[in-house]
Amino acid sequence: MIKPIDIKNWIDGLFSINIADRERTFVYTYYRGVYYELCKKYLPSNALRVIGEVVNREHSSVLVARRKFYDLINSPVKAEETYRQEYLKMEEMFLQKFGHLIFGGDDYIEGVDKQIREENKILKSELERVDKEHEKVVYDLLVDNKKLLQKYNDLKSKYNMQLSKVRQKTKNKEREILKGIKNRQK
Repeated sequence: MIKPIDIKNWIDGLFSINIADRERTFVYTYYRGVYYELCKKYLPSNALRVIGEVVNREHSSVLVARRKFYDLINSPVKAEETYRQEYLKMEEMFLQKFGHLIFGGDDYIEGVDKQIREENKILKSELERVDKEHEKVVYDLLVDNKKLLQKYNDLKSKYNMQLSKVRQKTKNKEREILKGIKNRQK
């Protein structure tokens, strides 16, 4: 059974460093990122707190560092492709060394199952939130459309009333003009 300390020691030995040191240089933060990523990916049943304790970090530091590391290795910037390639090589070396200890155990399967269930809860919650937002937007649009339709009907009614008045005035004017013409012809 592999543990986070095994991954840390493997990285330390590979690069002759101690990723638990308080160093903030890129080399240390990068290899700590590799450590965090390998731990979460291949030892998913380990909490961030446990992963962080091995390198003297709080779980929140691990969370932030994982996000930054993920952004780095998935960056569309061509210059940063090297970091992704380096990580992929290290991951391959890691699997060659520890793969048989990871994929054969019940802990790994339980961890993946737990992680999938947690992700499903988050996704379900997010879906419910989006559904509520969608319902509200649709309701607001319906209300707005009803208001607009009412305004349209009110304006149409006013227009028709004004049009009737104008037509009536026009007819009256025509009658007056015709009467005036008839009176002149006499």
